[in-house]
Amino acid sequence: MEELQRRLRTAGLYSGKIDGAYGGQTINAVQRLQSRFKLNPDGIVGPKTWAVLTGRPQASASTSTPVRAVVAAPASAPIRTVKVWWNSFIPLSKIDGPPILYECFTGDGRGFSNNISASHRTHQEIEFEVASLRVTIDYKHIGTTHEINCKTGAVLGTATAPTSQLINGPVTYSGSRITIKFTTAATNPLVSPAPAINSEVTFVLDTAARTCSLSGNHDEFPAYEAYVTTNSGAGIMVYGYNPIPAGKTALDLYSSMPLVPVTVRF
Repeated sequence: MEELQRRLRTAGLYSGKIDGAYGGQTINAVQRLQSRFKLNPDGIVGPKTWAVLTGRPQASASTSTPVRAVVAAPASAPIRTVKVWWNSFIPLSKIDGPPILYECFTGDGRGFSNNISASHRTHQEIEFEVASLRVTIDYKHIGTTHEINCKTGAVLGTATAPTSQLINGPVTYSGSRITIKFTTAATNPLVSPAPAINSEVTFVLDTAARTCSLSGNHDEFPAYEAYVTTNSGAGIMVYGYNPIPAGKTALDLYSSMPLVPVTVRF
């Protein structure tokens, strides 16, 4: 039960105590998660609910379902800064490499997380001041790739892809509306040739209405997540996509899909 509460908190769904008690706050958090994935919001943590929370392939869902973010109540404090970030990550701890020539590759081994430093394949982040519209953070990063022996886990090779094809921006302004685009293209540096992790997403932030919208597209593998935060507070999930319940693999890097447009309050 405590692990469930920790995972719900990491996903930004639970703010109560980690006490192992399945009380009202925990049940409500589970129901919010289930509603986002169009599961029966019964508050019961069955195999499908656990799979979407952890990234473990215990569910047998026929399709991969993006998270539809819920509407959060606006904060009372004045907004000084707004930050958004976009991640790709591999939910499994390891995945098979191309047959014959390669062994396995490490994944990120996690579910959705509003921890901005959570393990990832790609991470893109922009923060700006609301009063001046000055960009204060413009950051991008690619996680290190490890090829490992599928049976023993021994590391066979390590490399990091360049960030040159991660494009942050442009950032454009129109009144209280700020538009931020992220373009992602990152390949496995230990495999040649290798399909890239590709995505193109657009955040539209309205600082007067305190809303954040997201639209765009991404590959059917790996997982993707988007967050928004104000005044360096906890990240609010805007979007999440988990390919594991539908059995998607690295072969689905060749297939692109539109994300379901979403809007949240912050």
